[in-house]
Amino acid sequence: MHAVDARGSGGSSRMVPPDRRPAAAWWKIGTGAGVLAAEAAGGYLRPALGELLAAVDVIVPVMVALILLTAILRGSNETYERVFRLLRWIANRPEPPAPLGHDPTTVARRSCQTLRRQGRPPR
Repeated sequence: MHAVDARGSGGSSRMVPPDRRPAAAWWKIGTGAGVLAAEAAGGYLRPALGELLAAVDVIVPVMVALILLTAILRGSNETYERVFRLLRWIANRPEPPAPLGHDPTTVARRSCQTLRRQGRPPR
C-alpha cells in the first residue's frame, strides 16, 4: 500500500489501498441537496403537496420523540434499556461497560468462590 490522497496523487500521510479512494464529503452534501431540491420542486409544482411534505417533516420527528419520551417515562426497565440502546445506536456511540454485578464471568467467579468457602466443589 502507498499513500494516496482524494485526487489519487501521492502526498498524503493517510494509507489507503491503491484500488480504493476515500469517499468525498461533497457526495453527502450533494445527496442532501438533491433530496431537499426534490421536495422543494414538488412543493413548487403542487402547493398542496408542498404543504403536506412540510407537515410531514415536522409531524414525524415530533411523533418519534413523543413515543421515545413515553417509553422512557412510562415503560418498564427493559423498555427503558432498549430505548437508550437505540439512542446510542443512532448516535453511533459505544455501550457503556456493564456494572460489576451484571458481568456473567464475575458472577460465575463469585459463585465458585462462595462454593469453595462452603466446602462444596463448584459444578
